[in-house]
Amino acid sequence: MGTKKVKRDPFFDFFSRFFIEYLPSAKDCSTNTVASYRCTFRLLEEYYTTKAGRPFATMVMENLDIEFIEGFMGWLKENRKNSPATIGVRLTAIKSFLRFCSTRDALYTPLYKGISEIPVPVSPDRGLVYLSQKAISAILAQPNPKRSKGLRDLTFMVLMYESAARMSEMLDVRLCDIRTDDGILCLWLTGKGRKMRVVPIGVKAARHLMRYLEVFHGSATINSDDRLFFTVIHGLKGPMSADCAEHFIKKYAQIARNTCKEVPEKMHAHLFRHSRAMHLYQAGNDLIAVRDFLGHASIATTDIYARADLKMMSEAVKKVAPLDSGGKDWEDATIKKQLQDYLRLHGFA
Repeated sequence: MGTKKVKRDPFFDFFSRFFIEYLPSAKDCSTNTVASYRCTFRLLEEYYTTKAGRPFATMVMENLDIEFIEGFMGWLKENRKNSPATIGVRLTAIKSFLRFCSTRDALYTPLYKGISEIPVPVSPDRGLVYLSQKAISAILAQPNPKRSKGLRDLTFMVLMYESAARMSEMLDVRLCDIRTDDGILCLWLTGKGRKMRVVPIGVKAARHLMRYLEVFHGSATINSDDRLFFTVIHGLKGPMSADCAEHFIKKYAQIARNTCKEVPEKMHAHLFRHSRAMHLYQAGNDLIAVRDFLGHASIATTDIYARADLKMMSEAVKKVAPLDSGGKDWEDATIKKQLQDYLRLHGFA
């Protein structure tokens, strides 16, 4: 009698097809989206090997149940100190994978349905955080442009702020993305969903960029597909990583905070984008212009900048002549409560 053949668990077959075929081809996801999903499963591997005490090669589909995924989310929060937003991104990636599995084999539809009902963590509304002009200047004053690495770091941060680029957008900029359109120096950025937008570069930022190009890309042509920012490790030239950029940004911010308390304790690259948008709005640009500059698909996303600046609201109130009531009406407790309720209802308090 022959031995009974054991059916092989399809987890790794689904896994390879999901990343090699489905995401890049069928879904036409960007390289950044694929990289984000890969990061999720690298973390899932770390959690599994820690929890189960076995190598990831022993992973099977039935392990991906509600208890395991909720445990993974708790691990991200407690062990890695991830925010609700980051945990939500990881959960979305897992849901997408299980949805893919269920369409290939209906046997895993109940597994997908169970995980799909796990709610995405909600981030507390702490308002928009952005840097003051003074804080921006303090951070940009830290790199030494006379040193090659200092020049690189300074130019990176200047362009991050000037263009309001996302980290992934700045890291993806090629030399051929630097153009002069209608006599204006500009960058072509590739954003989410491979949508491209063009942003102008001011004179001061252009000086930093030109100096950087002379030092780091002196022999390259403007049509080159070489990345604008790169690193050299053990003599090998490669793309700069997000970790590398975040590291030097946080380093300079920490130093700048010693002389400027307006620099936040928790600095990250995306604050350059928020700050640029807020400063554009404060300068009198309307939300449509800010939306186009940021590359937002909807004005609703950009609306956060209109609701963020209490200082602007305060200044607007000061421009309106006060009612001639002698102040007595506003001291009445009932009217004061009505005013507070009105402001709270409309998101101002």
